Amino acid sequence: MRRPKVYTHATKRICRSEFTTCLSCGSRLRRYATLSERPIITLTGPIRLTHCGYRCPNPACSTAQRSYRSAAADALALPGFTFGLDVVILVGHLRLAQHHTLDQAHQVLQARLAPFEQTISRREISYLFDAYTTLVRATHEAADDTAWHEQVRANGGLIISIDGIQPDKGNETVYLVRDVLTGRVLAAENVRVSDTETIKRLLAPLLRHGSGLLYSSALRRPRREPAATGWAGTQAPLAPLPHRPTPPANPSAHLPFHSGAADSCLCASRA
Repeated sequence: MRRPKVYTHATKRICRSEFTTCLSCGSRLRRYATLSERPIITLTGPIRLTHCGYRCPNPACSTAQRSYRSAAADALALPGFTFGLDVVILVGHLRLAQHHTLDQAHQVLQARLAPFEQTISRREISYLFDAYTTLVRATHEAADDTAWHEQVRANGGLIISIDGIQPDKGNETVYLVRDVLTGRVLAAENVRVSDTETIKRLLAPLLRHGSGLLYSSALRRPRREPAATGWAGTQAPLAPLPHRPTPPANPSAHLPFHSGAADSCLCASRA
C-alpha cells in the first residue's frame, strides 16, 4: 500500500487577494471560499498553502460574482501540481539549456530536495518537463480559448501579474504573465535580459488581442536576482485610468514570501 508523503519541514502560508476593495463599486471585499488547501514542494522547502478567495458583498455590483484570487498563491505552483513553479522551471532549464538527460535531471532534483527530506520520481520529472513545454505555449492556447474569453468578459477584464523565476543565479529568467482573476497563465518567455523592452514584448500579445485590462498588479522582480533590479519605464504600453480606484501601493507587502516584489502598480485602460 502506498504511504502518503510526510512534510515535516512545511511552512504554513495563507494567501489572500492583493486587492481589498471591489474594482467596480469600491466595496470592501469579503472572503467567500477557500480556493485551495494543499502542500507545495519548492526549491526552498515544502509549503502548506491556504489560498483564500474573495468577492464583492454588494448584490447590486455588476461584478459581484468576480472572484479575487491571490497572485502570490498562483505564482507558487500550477493548478493540480504538488511541485512548485520554481521546480518546473528548473527541470525545463536542465533539459533544454543544459541538455541533461532525464536521469541526470532526476539526480540534480533529488540532491536539491534532499535537505528538506523530500524526493521526486523519475516519472515526475517527465511530467514537470511536459508542464514546462505547455507553459511556453500559453499565449497561443489562451488566444483560442473561447470559454476563457467569456469568463474574462464576465469579470469585466483582466488583472495582470508578472512573475520572474530564475532557477539559479546567472541562469536565464522565465517570465510568466498571469490573469489574477482566473489564475490563467497567458504568456511565458525565457529571457536573458530583464529590461523594459522585454516586459513590453511579453505584454504585446495581450494588447494585440484587445483583452480588457483592469490593472496590472505588482511586477515581481526575478527570484534569485538582486533587489536592485528596476522596472522603470514599464508603464509605457499601458495608459493610466484615473476614474478607477487606486490599487494599493504595494499589494504584496503583507506576503513576506514575496519580499522581492516591486512597489509599483500600473493602471491600464480597457481595450
